[in-house]
Amino acid sequence: MTSKNFSFKSLVRHNMTSRMWAIALSVLGCMAGLLLPIFAIQQDYQVQLKFTTEPDYARTAADVLKNTQNNIAQVISFDSPFIKLVLIVLATLCGVAMFRYLHDRRQVDFYHALPISRGKLFAVNYISGVLLVLPIYLIVLVIGLIFVSAMGLGGQITGALLAQSILGNIAYFLLNYTVAVLCTVLTGNTIITVLLGVWAQLGIPVLMVMVQCYQAMFYETFSSAVPLMQTLVLYGSPMCNYLATMQHSHTMSVPLFNSTAMDTAGGMAILIYPVVLTIVLGVLSYFLFVRRKSENTGMAVSFRRVKAPIKWFMCIFLGFAFSLIFTAIFTGSSGGMWFGLVFGVVLCHMVVEIIYDFDFKALLHHWKQMIVLAILAVVVVAGIKNDVFGYDNYIPDVDDIASASIESPYYTIDWDYHDQSDYKNQLTDAESIEKIHQLAELSVANNGDLEVEGSSHTYTIYYTLKNGNRVSRRYSEVPQKVIENQMVDLVTSEQYLKQYSTLQTLQITETNEEGVTRLEVRNSAAPEGTLPQATLISRNEIQEVIDQLRADQIANAEAHLKEFPVMQLTIENEWAERPEDNRGALYSADLMVYAADTDTLTLIKRLTGVEPVELTHENVNSVEITQYDEQEYYDYMNQYGEYGQDRFIEAHTITVTDPATIDALLESAITGTMSSRSGFLAQTASYENSLAISAMIENHQGNETWATKESLFYPEGKMPTELINQLFNAQ
Repeated sequence: MTSKNFSFKSLVRHNMTSRMWAIALSVLGCMAGLLLPIFAIQQDYQVQLKFTTEPDYARTAADVLKNTQNNIAQVISFDSPFIKLVLIVLATLCGVAMFRYLHDRRQVDFYHALPISRGKLFAVNYISGVLLVLPIYLIVLVIGLIFVSAMGLGGQITGALLAQSILGNIAYFLLNYTVAVLCTVLTGNTIITVLLGVWAQLGIPVLMVMVQCYQAMFYETFSSAVPLMQTLVLYGSPMCNYLATMQHSHTMSVPLFNSTAMDTAGGMAILIYPVVLTIVLGVLSYFLFVRRKSENTGMAVSFRRVKAPIKWFMCIFLGFAFSLIFTAIFTGSSGGMWFGLVFGVVLCHMVVEIIYDFDFKALLHHWKQMIVLAILAVVVVAGIKNDVFGYDNYIPDVDDIASASIESPYYTIDWDYHDQSDYKNQLTDAESIEKIHQLAELSVANNGDLEVEGSSHTYTIYYTLKNGNRVSRRYSEVPQKVIENQMVDLVTSEQYLKQYSTLQTLQITETNEEGVTRLEVRNSAAPEGTLPQATLISRNEIQEVIDQLRADQIANAEAHLKEFPVMQLTIENEWAERPEDNRGALYSADLMVYAADTDTLTLIKRLTGVEPVELTHENVNSVEITQYDEQEYYDYMNQYGEYGQDRFIEAHTITVTDPATIDALLESAITGTMSSRSGFLAQTASYENSLAISAMIENHQGNETWATKESLFYPEGKMPTELINQLFNAQ
């Protein structure tokens, strides 16, 4: 053979021609990841285009075209999961295939006998694997772009989008390819290479998830993973980072955690992680390849010095896994957890030693290391269990907090629930941050305090720190009496109201056309779902009512928490064009008016004639009361089955029609609709002994009259228990 046969180009060409299967697989994979989704979207576009000719179809041809162009851009962009999965698989297969000869002693002897340096041989194999995939990816991408342009569907594809997509996919392909090469060089057996590759890609993220499981088990205030754990999940695996990193949304939320993952910089900054790590791992692979001894071929791990670290990590990992499994099997048993932890470490150590030596007699090799690892695992879990790092007591320094928020389905300014867990729209003013910080201090000091009587409600405090970290703590056992004043002070502040109140944040369609926006008015005697007493359609009048109610809410915020509503306003916007995506949106919101809002009530009366009414025998036809002993009910159901339920309820129900008695029962009554919309300080009396009270309420609108059954509730201490008992005793 001449030296020409060993030129760089000749060796690369030989590698590629001897692996035509990889080229064929690359073609099929790239077509499946790029062309197939494009063709599917184009077919769907043709189908939807036909529907636009039908008069009842809501979308126009322009809407369908724009939506299709967005979908095509998504497939072409760096956000497409299809091509990412294809490139990950191809990178792994080619990385192993190009260096797999290192696992065959005869091939190692042959290649190492060639008159070329180890460094050149590494470069030839490395570049050959890259050329098996990336040129095909680029060719298929060009074909897809030509097809998209010919069909007129490429309107959303820009040069920046293409540049980010191509460079991003190439960078992450090289990273995952280099990981596969490193695993192949490190090992002397292909099966071990595959196992090590899976471990390298998933080991750290899964380990962090298991640590999170321990935190959820032991920490009373656990809400989400600490920033360090989120970082390790996101950056501890090239494959996971590739799938998680997005071009438009930067970095998506990691589904393994409740909190949002850390954001990365946009644009070309997404290339920093893969490029830097590829260089580091590539240099390491080259160094190990050059230093690799031929006689280590066939061994589980080709370098003795890395055997122990790999084994240590695997033992701790399996120890944690078995501990959680045994905890689940024994339904949270502490003994099962500790047994599983030690058992997992010992079992893994034995199996790894057998694999390393390919000999069952190596079962107890390095048994001292096994004992040390078992003790270390116990110490780590015990440290988490006893909160040695002070997780439950942690509160960021107030000067380090950039913004903060509180999420709770109970402690809210209005009945509507506001999700503040995404760290968006947080309070940023110093006064609110100080209030939340003081609330956190009270929460830490009193969480789980059983000596204080009263109920407790779960709430979560979210912090965004000035260094970019996000921290949250959930408190579920803080007595309401301890934090009530601080919570009221926070949620009734003007800053909080303008940030979270439904009333303060709703938007009214910018149009003077009457009827596009409607404001329905119902008094407290009108159950939800019934016709309104009046409806405003003038945008100016609606805006006047909203502005006045906003001012009243800020002035009477604390009263809104303590009182029950006396009127309900429902605002509805018809379908309206939104410039960002040309899609319509129907916005609806219920707004409650309270007795303290005198200016708003006066305005509504002037515009509509509607005013609050009390429940009396004049608007209530009858009151129905059901009361029974639960044990008696269960005994009856056991005897007669579900078919006897109606008979039992009927036998324990009375209907009151006497006007005087109705008035006595309705003296402090509140409808279920108004009770459910009240603030958290407006407490209703608890119903005992399976008591249910409802009223048949009569409503009028013009010439129409209708009656609706509505549940009744009473403020704390106002339930007419004595009268109810008298009525049942008189049966």
